Amino acid sequence: MDSLAGYTSDDDPDTQTTQVQSLPAFDNFVTYSENYAMKTKNLRSAFVCLPWKVRLEQRELIRLCYKRVLDRLFKEIPSLRTRYSFHCSIQSKQDIYGRYGMSQKSAMNSPHITLLPNLHGDQNDFQRLDHSLRKAVKAAEPAPTQLVQKLGGPLGDMLNRKEEIVSLRIDKNIMAFMSSKTGNFFIALNVIGPTQQMELAEKTYLRGLMRMVYEQVKPLGLKCQWEKFLGGAPSYNDDGLPEVNYHCLFLIGEAKSFEERLSRTQFDRVKKQVREVDIGDLVGDMKIEFDSLYLGSNTRVKNVYSLFKK
Repeated sequence: MDSLAGYTSDDDPDTQTTQVQSLPAFDNFVTYSENYAMKTKNLRSAFVCLPWKVRLEQRELIRLCYKRVLDRLFKEIPSLRTRYSFHCSIQSKQDIYGRYGMSQKSAMNSPHITLLPNLHGDQNDFQRLDHSLRKAVKAAEPAPTQLVQKLGGPLGDMLNRKEEIVSLRIDKNIMAFMSSKTGNFFIALNVIGPTQQMELAEKTYLRGLMRMVYEQVKPLGLKCQWEKFLGGAPSYNDDGLPEVNYHCLFLIGEAKSFEERLSRTQFDRVKKQVREVDIGDLVGDMKIEFDSLYLGSNTRVKNVYSLFKK
């Protein structure tokens, strides 16, 4: 997910457009100089995601996941304490480090599932994308009933109305990946994946949303830089999209200087340690929950589209 692109939205009641002080996504790999170059050419960048509506009790469990992973890394690789600055995705960042620190100031510091990363185009492109997405989301098939939860409350019970939310199971295995440009690395919770016997509802639904967004992007000629997001050249399926492990970041490690960043060999040690961390007791019944699709930009504008008809 690179820094995000700019566009505006009209006053459609199903689309809320808000100005935010900090935007793009955690794994923002566009350098400050690249951002400057894009703006001078009137280019913008954007990404599309599903923001996790983290409950209060989940916040504490995510913090415990963060602490458990960090304790393991500091014990086995002590040099990380001095070479990297760490923060949890549900907490505000205190410092900006590294050669690419300027591009991190507007990072979207909240957990989310990325559907399409690293879109680049001009303002008109994203205005058209906003219009297309609004129509497509309204016309989209609803989430399957096994993934939808109804949230109550005293007022909802009185009005016989309950808020609906998509609820996805979490895999007990966590993943680690690194930006080859910045040396920053990220630890994420995975949405539960398919088994050898069957394709799970979570994967089918997310893939369908991803395809729906891509079908709005493709006619505009906007390209997704999947290589940066996936860390290498992807192989594409028949629908024109690569295979993706859907995930939410919870730990971000930023190199304090470009010279201190990890090599690939050193990062392999990090991945090995992360694989050995057991967080099953923390995420056992936890779900990633969301009710909207989000289109964010590096011009500090965000468009939010409800996935449920009001």
